[in-house]
Amino acid sequence: MRLAEIKNIMEKNLRGAVDFWLRCSCDKEHGGILQSVDRDGECFSLDKDVAMQCKCAWAFAHLYNSIEKSEEYLELSESCIRFVKEKCFDTDGRILLTVTRDGRPLERSSNFLGEAFYASANIEYYKATGKKGYLDEARRVYDMIFDIHTGGIGAGQEVVPGGERPYILLEEPTVLFGVNATMAKIDTEREECYNENAELLFGELGRFYSEEYRATLEAIATDGRVITESERMRISNPGRAMECARLLLEEGRRLGSREMCNLGKRMFDCAYKIGWDEKYSGILHLVDVLGAPVPYYDQDVKLWWVHTEAIVAALSLYLHTGDYAYKMILEELLEYCFARFVDKDGEWCAALDRRGEPKDLMPRGFIGKGPYHTLRMYMRCIELLDGCEE
Repeated sequence: MRLAEIKNIMEKNLRGAVDFWLRCSCDKEHGGILQSVDRDGECFSLDKDVAMQCKCAWAFAHLYNSIEKSEEYLELSESCIRFVKEKCFDTDGRILLTVTRDGRPLERSSNFLGEAFYASANIEYYKATGKKGYLDEARRVYDMIFDIHTGGIGAGQEVVPGGERPYILLEEPTVLFGVNATMAKIDTEREECYNENAELLFGELGRFYSEEYRATLEAIATDGRVITESERMRISNPGRAMECARLLLEEGRRLGSREMCNLGKRMFDCAYKIGWDEKYSGILHLVDVLGAPVPYYDQDVKLWWVHTEAIVAALSLYLHTGDYAYKMILEELLEYCFARFVDKDGEWCAALDRRGEPKDLMPRGFIGKGPYHTLRMYMRCIELLDGCEE
């Protein structure tokens, strides 16, 4: 498959997915989006995922900045940001996890991921409009979550209080590394600060990669050890590892860091090797790094976001290294995903069973799934392929 053909596929499906979400999810009465929609676009639940409001705001602002200058995209992005700013902050200044349709609080979050995506949304909207208030808000929230993560306002890492096996999780530094990269590209006045933080977070991410086990762990002991006596601590999520790989490759190129690019490449290579299902194809959700059974009901499910991360990472590695092996992986992923995950309008179903059959009862969107991953994958591939020759 030629690169120009891949780009055409991405552009066509991006248009279809954007049209789907614009048609069925905009909440014109209260603002933001209604992410819980079935395969036909009919809303089946009015509760709102606050992080998804922020992700959607970023996605449509980025769509405006990188693909097409449509005011409709900016209007939806601004609507999501305004809804979160006015209705989704708790009394302690932290962003809520879920709210009712009109913004009344339902659940609090146990991490800072909502704030991270909110900062990304504001900085991307600032890039689109030049309105300084969004830059100031992005900086304010970014500084807050970085303080949380580094211990300035409390623990940003998940640790069992008083437990015998305190641990830290990969998800938070991964998300923060991505937000930091977004801030650095747009907020050039503070680029030096973001670059220093990128190096700090790079060091954290590297602790989760084990050369001994040739895998990226989802959790490690606070002192960096891999705890092999517990099945919970031997888990690798190949999708998260590939997300890490993608971010490390992008930041490594921006900063001219060979070390970041090399770690990203190792993470991807190992994740694809242990994650690819040799029997039925597709990427498994969870894997035990010792090859033991994984005691979770969803361990062999094939999830949409895992595969979108893998596609972007494989394309990025092919363009970065010129190694045709990554082109073959990319084509393998595209063949699998577009035959099984992708509907006729370009949006993806959420999950397949291990054999690759769609889970028919799963809706298009719900708490945890909305426009974000599919739109980002399409946009990033188009950006990477723009101007590329075979």
